[in-house]
Formats: sequence, structure tokens, C-alpha cells
Amino acid sequence: LAVATPKFVAKYFPEGITLKALNSSPSIIFDRKDRISDNWIRSVFNSTAKLTPHYMSSFVGYQQACIDGVGWGLVPEISARPFIENGTLVEMKPGTNQNVPLHWQYSVNAGQTMRALSVVVLDVAREELMTDPA
Repeated sequence: LAVATPKFVAKYFPEGITLKALNSSPSIIFDRKDRISDNWIRSVFNSTAKLTPHYMSSFVGYQQACIDGVGWGLVPEISARPFIENGTLVEMKPGTNQNVPLHWQYSVNAGQTMRALSVVVLDVAREELMTDPA
């Protein structure tokens, strides 16, 4: 979900979430290869934006930067929902979530412990994460 603090939205998006406002607002990006924000903008506005990114290459740092009002960013719904519910964050454009495929990889030589962990991770992911029916 594209999220930011209410104060951030009031400051950078006083007339709503627009492409023009996105071009002049700070964003949080994981790293230079991260295209999730670009994909979200393309799907919502059918266009591109020239983002002003702050790079946060850890999930905890990325989410905290959004909570601290450093910029707006895309946070997994399962992580963002509690902050949205308590008013710390707001969803910038409700109903415009960006689905991202997740992959779990490990070496087949990692042994029995890793195989067992993989079964647990995949089971929990199937139960807790949304899946795209396509």
C-alpha cells in the first residue's frame, strides 16, 4: 500500500495525490533497482514520475522512514494495516495496492533444517498473504 503520515500528506499533497505532487515529494525507495513505486505510479496514473528518493535498504528502516514522515512509500499491507488503523499512517490512494510476487529461495544443500523452515515459511505465506488469482 502507498502510505505516508497524515502530516506528510497535508504538507506535500494539499490538493490530493496527483502526479504533479508526486514529482515534488520525497519518496522512500529500497535501492536503485527498486521499481515498486514506479509500477504503482504507472498503474494509478498511467504515467511516470521523477521521484526524489531516500534509499532505505532494510525493511525496518524503510517502514520507519514512512512512519517518521521522511517520505511516502509502499509498505506490505500486513505491516501497514496496524499503523493505518491507529492513524500513524494513511493510505494515499485507497484501493490502489500494488501486488508484488514473492519468492523463497534456498540451497538444496542447506540441509534438513532449511527444508523444514521452508515448509513453514511457505505454509504461513499461503495462509497470510494475498495471492493474485491471475
